[in-house]
Amino acid sequence: MNSSLGPVLWPGNSLTPPRGWAVPTKARPLRIGVPNGSTFHGFLTADYKGSGNEYSFGGYAIDLFNLSVKNLQYDLPYKFDCFNGPYEQLDFDAAVGDIAIVSRRLEYAEFTHPYTQPGLVMVVPARRSGSNKGWLFMKPFTESMWIITGVITIYNGFVVWIIQRNHSSELRGSPLSQIGTLIWLSFSTLFSLHGEKLHSNLSKMAMVVWLFVALVITQTYTANLSSILTVKKLEATVTNIETLQRSNAMVGYCRGSYLARYLVEVLAFKEDIIKKFPSEKKYAEALRKREVEAIFLDVPFAKLFVAKYCKEFIVAGPTYKTGGFRFAFPRGSELIPEINKSLLNLSEGGKLRDLENKMLEKEKCDGDDGDDEEGSSISVTSYWVLFILTGGTSTVALVVYVVHCCRKLEDSMSQTTWKLMFSVIKYYRLSRKVSDVESSTNLPVKERNFTLSHDHISMDTLPDRVLFFLSLILLTFSQNVLANESTGAGAVGVIVDQSCRRGKEAKVAMDIAIQDVYHKMNHNFHLHIINSQSNPIHLAFAAKALMDTHKVQAIVGPQTWEEAQLVADIGNQARVPVLSLVDATPRWAADRWPFMVQAAPNNFLQMKAIAAIIDSWEWHRVTVIYEDTESSTAGIIPHLYDALRESGVEIAHLLPLPPLVSSSSMSEELEKIKQGQCRVILVHLSLPLATKLFERAKEMEMMQKDYVWIATDTFTNLVHSINASSISSMQGIIGVKSYFPKNESRFQDFFKQFRKRFISEFPEEDNREPGIYAVQAYDAVWTVCQAMIESDHYQEGGGKKLLDTIFASKFQGLSGKIELIGQKLARMDTFQIINVVGKSYRRLGYWSDAFGFSKRVVGNASNSSSMKRSLGPMLWPGNSQTPPRGWAFPTKAHPLRIGVPNGSTFQEFVTVDYKGSGNEYSFGGYAIDLFNLTVKNLHYDLPYKFECFNGTYEQLVQQVHSKYFDAAVGDIAIVSRRLEYAEFTHPYTQPGLVMVVPARRSGSNKAWQFMKPFTTSMWIITGVVTIYNGFVVWLIERNHSSELRGSPLNQIGTLIWLSFSTLFSLHGEKLHSNLSRMAMVVWLFVALVITQTYTANLSSILTVKKLEATVTNIETLQRSNAMVGYCWGSYLAEYLVEVLDFKENNIKKISSEKNYAEALRNREVEAIFLDVPFAKLFVAKYCKEFIVAGPTYKIGGFGFAFPRGSELIT
Repeated sequence: MNSSLGPVLWPGNSLTPPRGWAVPTKARPLRIGVPNGSTFHGFLTADYKGSGNEYSFGGYAIDLFNLSVKNLQYDLPYKFDCFNGPYEQLDFDAAVGDIAIVSRRLEYAEFTHPYTQPGLVMVVPARRSGSNKGWLFMKPFTESMWIITGVITIYNGFVVWIIQRNHSSELRGSPLSQIGTLIWLSFSTLFSLHGEKLHSNLSKMAMVVWLFVALVITQTYTANLSSILTVKKLEATVTNIETLQRSNAMVGYCRGSYLARYLVEVLAFKEDIIKKFPSEKKYAEALRKREVEAIFLDVPFAKLFVAKYCKEFIVAGPTYKTGGFRFAFPRGSELIPEINKSLLNLSEGGKLRDLENKMLEKEKCDGDDGDDEEGSSISVTSYWVLFILTGGTSTVALVVYVVHCCRKLEDSMSQTTWKLMFSVIKYYRLSRKVSDVESSTNLPVKERNFTLSHDHISMDTLPDRVLFFLSLILLTFSQNVLANESTGAGAVGVIVDQSCRRGKEAKVAMDIAIQDVYHKMNHNFHLHIINSQSNPIHLAFAAKALMDTHKVQAIVGPQTWEEAQLVADIGNQARVPVLSLVDATPRWAADRWPFMVQAAPNNFLQMKAIAAIIDSWEWHRVTVIYEDTESSTAGIIPHLYDALRESGVEIAHLLPLPPLVSSSSMSEELEKIKQGQCRVILVHLSLPLATKLFERAKEMEMMQKDYVWIATDTFTNLVHSINASSISSMQGIIGVKSYFPKNESRFQDFFKQFRKRFISEFPEEDNREPGIYAVQAYDAVWTVCQAMIESDHYQEGGGKKLLDTIFASKFQGLSGKIELIGQKLARMDTFQIINVVGKSYRRLGYWSDAFGFSKRVVGNASNSSSMKRSLGPMLWPGNSQTPPRGWAFPTKAHPLRIGVPNGSTFQEFVTVDYKGSGNEYSFGGYAIDLFNLTVKNLHYDLPYKFECFNGTYEQLVQQVHSKYFDAAVGDIAIVSRRLEYAEFTHPYTQPGLVMVVPARRSGSNKAWQFMKPFTTSMWIITGVVTIYNGFVVWLIERNHSSELRGSPLNQIGTLIWLSFSTLFSLHGEKLHSNLSRMAMVVWLFVALVITQTYTANLSSILTVKKLEATVTNIETLQRSNAMVGYCWGSYLAEYLVEVLDFKENNIKKISSEKNYAEALRNREVEAIFLDVPFAKLFVAKYCKEFIVAGPTYKIGGFGFAFPRGSELIT
């Protein structure tokens, strides 16, 4: 209508379409429950301010809710309330926090779309795979490999030494010298040919083979070390739950969450090996101390935890799919689609991502010592063992050399030199003494207003006026006949309809009440009873006669709202209290008729009981049949609507039936209901009309299996009076019946009197049992008589004094506590739940507003908000004990029509192939397979057929809205504007939008790439240790080689050359000292490890990420006015322009994945934007050419579309 017709003028002279529901006001803001004690304060905080019930709230969830409400197009007043209890017991207008959506919580509330990444993961202690271990260099070889390599090395050196010693004088000498030469010769062969010339062919043969083996060993070492450095530097101590289960290891979870049940029932952990923890610090301590081997966290919590303890713990194993965190609202809340749209707008605009990044930035990684300047660089900590080994060896050699030199110097020093030194020392000491003497002289100091028509009887027509005056004449002549002889005592008028069971019970009960007052209070009162005969005009004149002729002090008994209005008008003029037995009166009635008293308790709360029944069985739609009277339309039905809306139940069809409806009209209306899908039918009809309806429904086979009939107390309060023939057509009805205590002795006395009197006065009635209407009438008469006694008011007329005394009444009546509040009896808050079975009914239990459902009257331990968990088995229509689904299945003759979009960009997701004849297609792909599997997993057969749809995705969703299709299946993205037309399932793919760009080889244009394998400190330490070792060798060998002596400049150059040449091979000089050989052997080993590590890490850097993006962010594209592509027929054109701020002439639609690749190769576009599942498929296919770049823009993911309110959506 809004798109087809012109503007409409709405009430209040407004052109803006109304929302159709009331927004909370500042006087009555929404109460938003916030769970106290969230495990992760980055996500949710509730801090007590120290006074009253004041808290300050913060964290990601609170910020996001505030932003979502702010993003609405109207003001929504709300306040946060702290809640101390489990998440299942939150009872507010909404709940905000780290509330995970799990299947059983859907019974109590309805949730928004997820605002966090859904899933459950396992977090375990992490261990370094080598990057921070001093013994990393040992990992490429096993311990036995190191030993065998060392033994063979020394053995080969020994062989060469034993063969060559006769050919070289340098291989001979003292035993100590020869041992040093042998070891030197052995290890030097690992790096290059040693300095000596080999003379024997035998030694040459051994050396050639060994050099080949040494080459293989060193290269194998390099390759294996490269592999170690390439994989993740942190590795998990446990990688799967099977390992935990086999070892019976303890695992932890968040206190107060749903995870205890999930771990036991879904992941099959034993109940005695799971342990709850209250905070993230406790998690960390438990994992460190190995109290538990793993903890299970929702993905957003795991991100926070690992971000804070990134050096200690790691996510391991798969992600178990859960629903994610969401905001909770009462079922059917009008705010859910509004908040959903707001959340999607925030997600699509990137604000959701900004909030998440802000939250994660606050978590600083504990233990971050800054060792890793770059993730792939080797730091000093990796080689401290080797540096200590080589530095220590060189230092030992230096110390031994210095000691040796000192001893040699001591032996060769002449006496002259010693004398000269002693003279200098003496002179120095003498000069110190003199200076000490000289200096000693200077010593230094956070109403519905029942808009009811006030016109009761219209007399605008001539026949009405004639009838009125004729009745007045008749009434005047009959006053003497109606007069009662005794008016001197207390007189009470009674108006009841004795043609119905309700009036009959009230009449007998009032007679008994007058008799009991006389016997128990010794006061005599007279009842003046008028039979209204359901004639309003006769009723009006009868009421006036009671006041004018019989001088009654009060009137009791109008039992319908229509009757009560007429009598109240007359009583108000005569100032005579009128005690109405109507159980529902509008709020304004007290102001208009101050002398009217509602003597029956308000039963509006039964509508909450009915809503609770419907909600218990997870029925979401209901058909309501009600009697078309003023009391129903203005009283009960609005309360019913409110109660159903709070429970998330939709009224599928509202059927008013006139009191005198014809059988044919009733059949037509029932046939319409039968043709619809909803099978839950609520009946609010008087007993005669309800009996007629059920009998007709049985004839039409609507009292069979799969139907649900629920009746209100207008019918159930009299179900005990139905005869056997009529009740046979009502089997399986569930009803809400007014409760009153029957076990008290006073009621038992009343019960006996009632049975005797009732059978004598109304012998035509089969059942003599008194119901709620009898005890209410009894209590009303007792209230009037007691008030008249207390006020001494026996005179003519009622008066204000009597009215005030009635208002002050407070006693225990047969129906319960009698206490008037605001001219009304206190409301009834407890009801019986009954099941019509056999010739009568069976009481299933009770419902109360405070305690929910219970087997006994409220107050026991078995109370529950769910009927099916608290009350016993029940009989449903069709003599079935299986709870009905509440809606009709599609049949094979009329299967569901499922629309499938034709021309999906990625055939792996959706394929639609024309079979070549008629309108026949074959359907396949991931989305089709998933839908088939989902339907197969239902507990019932669901006939459906796929139909091809040629059009845009927007048009497909609109076809679901117009009911052309019953659902739509395919790659249909959940975006905010589509929520106006359809309702979506939870997303079945990872949500998000990404940018795909051409890839290029990383590092090819980086001049300083060669520096990346080592950190700056590693480069510096390597240089220092190299020079230090060169210095030690130079200092030891300088006395044995003339080339190591000379001018200072020459010696510095020689020292530096000697230092760095040792990194690659033996230096040209021949070493003579075992000390220098010892230092050199160790250093050569360390140098080998360092060079091979450099090679390995550079290989790792070049291997891990060979491809890098040509464009990394959308700002670059926007600044250069670059063209970008998107999927044909999708929502992305509007998204790129309105949300990501691209110019409309810079975006281009592309029809297939091949065209994507061609456009990127030819640089027609610089980037394409794809939904995450499409991007995964595209990059997997073109992994050598294209890469995902930039952030992930959050959208709703792909979902199946259904009409709003569809029963299948749950």
